[in-house]
Amino acid sequence: MKTVISMLSLIVGTGWFLPAQAHTFVYNLIDGTPVFSMSFPDGWRLDLDFDPPAVELDAPPPPRVVEAIPKDGAKLWLGAWVLTEITDIQNASEYFASLEQFILSDVVIEKADETDHNGMPAHIFTGSAKKGTEPVEWAVAFFQPQSEIVAAVLYIGVTEARQHRQAELEAIVDSVQSVN
Repeated sequence: MKTVISMLSLIVGTGWFLPAQAHTFVYNLIDGTPVFSMSFPDGWRLDLDFDPPAVELDAPPPPRVVEAIPKDGAKLWLGAWVLTEITDIQNASEYFASLEQFILSDVVIEKADETDHNGMPAHIFTGSAKKGTEPVEWAVAFFQPQSEIVAAVLYIGVTEARQHRQAELEAIVDSVQSVN
């Protein structure tokens, strides 16, 4: 799993920033239900892209997408989110295919695996593509932390960034845990 997951991402708008020293993040649903947690190393900037506020909710809503980028300017992006479009991990490949047209071009899937990740069913895809005109590597891990909830961790980056950040990327993905 470690070598398969060392690539993940998708490019979306940025929102609010967490300080670099924030290590563990818990992803909550709009109703406050915790779904999964993941840890980030020092030196990574976390951006939280929020959904619009829910009606009759005084507190800010939970983020829709968690983005992580090394502060050193490495050409890579890591994103995590809960999929609202599917409720079964078996539909992960169709969901990923729907993302291709919006994020990457010339997508090649080099490897696809079904596995278990920290007690959660998981589907992992890796490959190559282009982001604009630049060749990139990508990897996406779909996992089912709870019944009828599927989440994703996606990486997109240039080969040099992955090679330089391999251990950190593996540690981030290895840290993903279900929160029940």
